[in-house]
Amino acid sequence: MEQAISDGVNIISISISSRDRAFYKDNRAIATFGVIEKGVFVSASAGNNGPYLSTLGNVAPWITTVGSSSIDRDFPVSVVLGNQEMYKGTSTYSQLDDATLQRPLPLVYVSTNISTCRCRAGSLDPNLVKGKIVVCDRISSFKEVARVGGAGMIGANDMRHGSLQRITNPNTLPAISVSFTTGEKIKAYITSTGSNATAMMSVKGVTVVGKETMAPIVASSSSRGPSKGYPQVLKPDMIAPGVNILAAYAGELRYKFLSGTSMACRHVSGIAALVKAIHPTWSPAAIKSALMTSSYLTDNAEQPVKDSYDMEPANPLAFGSGHVDPNAAVDPGLIYDMVPEDYITFLCSLNYTEQQISLLTKDSASCPNSSLEASDLNYPSFSVVMKSGSNSVQVKRTVTYVGTEGDAVYQVSVKNPPGIIISVEPQTLMFGKPLDTASYSVKFESAVVCSNDTAAFGEIMWKCTQGGSQIVRSPVAVSIEASRCLFHRISIIT
Repeated sequence: MEQAISDGVNIISISISSRDRAFYKDNRAIATFGVIEKGVFVSASAGNNGPYLSTLGNVAPWITTVGSSSIDRDFPVSVVLGNQEMYKGTSTYSQLDDATLQRPLPLVYVSTNISTCRCRAGSLDPNLVKGKIVVCDRISSFKEVARVGGAGMIGANDMRHGSLQRITNPNTLPAISVSFTTGEKIKAYITSTGSNATAMMSVKGVTVVGKETMAPIVASSSSRGPSKGYPQVLKPDMIAPGVNILAAYAGELRYKFLSGTSMACRHVSGIAALVKAIHPTWSPAAIKSALMTSSYLTDNAEQPVKDSYDMEPANPLAFGSGHVDPNAAVDPGLIYDMVPEDYITFLCSLNYTEQQISLLTKDSASCPNSSLEASDLNYPSFSVVMKSGSNSVQVKRTVTYVGTEGDAVYQVSVKNPPGIIISVEPQTLMFGKPLDTASYSVKFESAVVCSNDTAAFGEIMWKCTQGGSQIVRSPVAVSIEASRCLFHRISIIT
């Protein structure tokens, strides 16, 4: 990273996740703090440990943390079982006129040395699979099936990749990928039919792009918040395309479909470069804010973005502010800007010692005399923790007007999380010229003593009513401190 800064880069893309731990113990957090001090934007992968909560890395607030979503492109194929049941799959197999695909072939699900058939090297008995279509569990290798003489392969996703999501792989063998749900149905058919099980694969080579393919959907494997150590900052920051992304690849295939938050991170890096080119004086925090507040929450059918794990509407712990929107990001209207000193104040609010802070700043550090809480960091999203003995939290934010009109007026609207009342003052922000700033306070009042939910979600939106048409949206996550719930349960028992 230091060499990249020396080379004069504007954007650093880190497609590697990290552990969620104290920043002064995290080499990634230490290195990237030095990067943003130089005015360089950092995009980083959230990780691929979803759909479980609190699994993400790269949680430092000066890093833009990116989750993964699907795109509106599919390569639909079908498999017809011997009982005439037909199931959808996806494939990029190139030899589309292979005659062996047009007739039923024996279908098997076997393994010689592991409980599930992942078709790894040495796991298949040639005597059991030669000339047959082999069902393999993720992660699967078509090379092993080809090596032992298999005629084709059906790769079934595991549950962690979602009940309905299909991951595409390039194949030099007749092969298709199916969802976890479809894979379970195919395996059940094999179990009930035994050695008489057959299947016929129909690979027509049709690429479907557009509304026929629902997108975006949060990838089930994309790591989720909240951060275990820093719940005051809502992570991930956003999602971006990260499922079945065609990418250059160092190997015999040269190109490969790859999936994961690494792919998503690189999309955001490119979009950040676009924003930086149009607004060369913007800080890393300003660029991040533009990306976050202009993100969207609906799919191509105008329905709430879903989670591929269960196909229910996703929430900010999965998608952060929403799906990144390049066109909207270059003209966000308002930004939540920050300088490195703001992050130092944030670290002080966490009771970091000056020595611990100096490990990040690589210089002597002192904490200002400030009563600011960690949730007061001028972040484009809100993550509030209701502590024991308190039914309300009040925070402050400052926005900078980056529109081109001389005068601008923004009006607030809120969507209250269940059991939470949000009050914003003032409700109207007025700007006389570009780069004017305005501050507002937000009060969160809880009518809930204790909740078993991880968090309750809402949003705060500033709509431009004069001087533009932008909507500056910030997600809200309110959680109840565990000790507060414990105290409440003890009181009930008493």
